[in-house]
Amino acid sequence: MTYTIIGLIFLLSFYFYSSLFYPILNSDNGASILMVYYFKLPNDLYFWGQDRAGSLIPLIGQIFNKILNFSALQSEAITHYLILLLGFLAFSTFLKSYFYKIIFAIIWFFPPMRLIDVTQFYYGIHYSIIAIACYLFVYYKKEKIQNSPLKRHLILSSITILLIVAVWVSDMALVSVFLLLMIQVYFYLKENKLTVSIF
Repeated sequence: MTYTIIGLIFLLSFYFYSSLFYPILNSDNGASILMVYYFKLPNDLYFWGQDRAGSLIPLIGQIFNKILNFSALQSEAITHYLILLLGFLAFSTFLKSYFYKIIFAIIWFFPPMRLIDVTQFYYGIHYSIIAIACYLFVYYKKEKIQNSPLKRHLILSSITILLIVAVWVSDMALVSVFLLLMIQVYFYLKENKLTVSIF
């Protein structure tokens, strides 16, 4: 029942706020959609006319646009919301209560209008990538992972790539990445009973 409600919240958010249905798209939305259609590397690593805001959505959107033959508009909307969904699922693993998962789904997919950019632009995308990295950090601690060098290296490589992508998508992610790494260093030192003196 809980996941049915969350699924309904997700679909309603997609209907109201995705670029496929949102009635007041602006130039930023339009640029993302056009980049899906005209995407070409290495010229389009960043959004047109910018040296920031990595074009992750236009890049992944090529799967839907060029391979699956969806329109550029559909490809942008689906890609954007799939990343938001993965971010939500990653964050929700830290919530044990089904009630809190539903509340978080409402906040994540139906933010206040002043925060609607979370669903519209790259803010929510970089939050989602950080969320997936957090989930992998926790998953990395599991005994079955620690007993498998291959799995350990795969997960650490995935985390590294995700954190790099997060910063590529939004330089604001630098703060989140720094804090996340510092927390991991702290717990690593604590678990290994090491101390660091700062003079």
